[in-house]
Amino acid sequence: FLIASPAEDMLAFDDALRKLEAEDERKARLVMLRVFAGLDQAQVAEILGVTERTIERDWKFTKAWLKRELLDQAGDEEDDR
Repeated sequence: FLIASPAEDMLAFDDALRKLEAEDERKARLVMLRVFAGLDQAQVAEILGVTERTIERDWKFTKAWLKRELLDQAGDEEDDR
């Protein structure tokens, strides 16, 4: 059992974020604003021009989507070994 290095984790996260951006640009921007800029829901809602409830729903969906995508990538890497 091999543990991915932090650099590999970041590359996988970047790949997943790029894939999300291709599917839904607003959700990708949400991740960038929450994770990298450290903004809260209200701030993100204002920037994106949507309600806080929309951000709450999108954040729940996006976290689950990213988790699934990262697990899928990890599974693909295991298959390659």
